[in-house]
Amino acid sequence: MSQKLTNLLHNRANLLPMTKKIPAWLALALLPVAAFASDPVTSWLFDPVTPVAQDVRDTFKIMLGLTVPFLLLPQVLLVYAIWKFNEKRGHKPATFHENLPLEIVWTIIPALVLVAISIPAYSTLKKIEVPPKSDLVVEGDRPSVLLGVQIAQI
Repeated sequence: MSQKLTNLLHNRANLLPMTKKIPAWLALALLPVAAFASDPVTSWLFDPVTPVAQDVRDTFKIMLGLTVPFLLLPQVLLVYAIWKFNEKRGHKPATFHENLPLEIVWTIIPALVLVAISIPAYSTLKKIEVPPKSDLVVEGDRPSVLLGVQIAQI
């Protein structure tokens, strides 16, 4: 490594001008969010027409609500740990190796969430397996399925 680069890395005062550019980078990163802000959050979801589609939508919302905390919590904890235990604050590294009760808890909680997700998912899948009666009957044989579908009204 060159002497100039070494001096730059060791002298943190030289890094201050780089931190002034962070708001510009943040604004650039949020530009796609602002571009799609006029659309509602669920614009990519179709409006459910049938009761089964409504059940699928409800199951999706339940799963989203139960899994998003598992996606956000580690990120928040990581940012907090970086801020809290920064070397500049004088913290020394921890000397413990493992924490068995914590490991058991963070294994059991996701397992319970998976069980909680499986209950509405299973009932929705059962409803999809046996669709409701319809007034529209679709009949087809092998050649017509390859070429097109004949629809018979009852």
